[in-house]
Amino acid sequence: RVNLNNNKTIKQSINNVLHFAKDKPQKQIIENMILRTMSKAKYSMENIGHYGLGFTHYLHFTSPIRRYSDIIAHRLLQQYLLDKKVDNSLKSLFEEQCEHLSIMEENAVKLERNSIKEFMVKYLKGKENNIFKGIVSGVIERGFFVELFDNKCEGFISLKDLKNDYFVLNKHKYMFIGKRSKKKIALGDIVNVKIKKVNVEKKFIDFVLI
Repeated sequence: RVNLNNNKTIKQSINNVLHFAKDKPQKQIIENMILRTMSKAKYSMENIGHYGLGFTHYLHFTSPIRRYSDIIAHRLLQQYLLDKKVDNSLKSLFEEQCEHLSIMEENAVKLERNSIKEFMVKYLKGKENNIFKGIVSGVIERGFFVELFDNKCEGFISLKDLKNDYFVLNKHKYMFIGKRSKKKIALGDIVNVKIKKVNVEKKFIDFVLI
């Protein structure tokens, strides 16, 4: 259970959850859910701290891959080391650059996700009807996602392909419950699936539950 009283208790609670999940197959799912609860990072001249670390003050510093944000940090450090003040015109310029960097980083993440999805569908093309073991990695109104253990490819199972029962989503518990059988399909469940269809052009993979 996560204690939301203050930053310290939140941080401790999250660490407890991560420690609990360390050796479990649901580890990656839990880590992803925790990441999604955190505020999305963005570059700014305004120091608002770091939510994930629980720090009230936080500074971006240099990275071995030398991103442009590192160069900005170097320039600012040089200004201060030379006892030169950063006037309002420079602050305004840096703020514009911070906004641009945040947008470019978001675009890069989208591109990375799209490229991963493209290679997933290409890898599974031709493997239709093969059976794999995986974990329920996400749930939405019309079905749920499964990530395969063998290759980390992710596909979708539509509720309309679940025969002999009508499943209803419990949004608070991230699970589907069968109206007749009371069978539960929840986030983190281990399941066996068969590849139903792979569409390379639209970059989607359909599974059916075994």
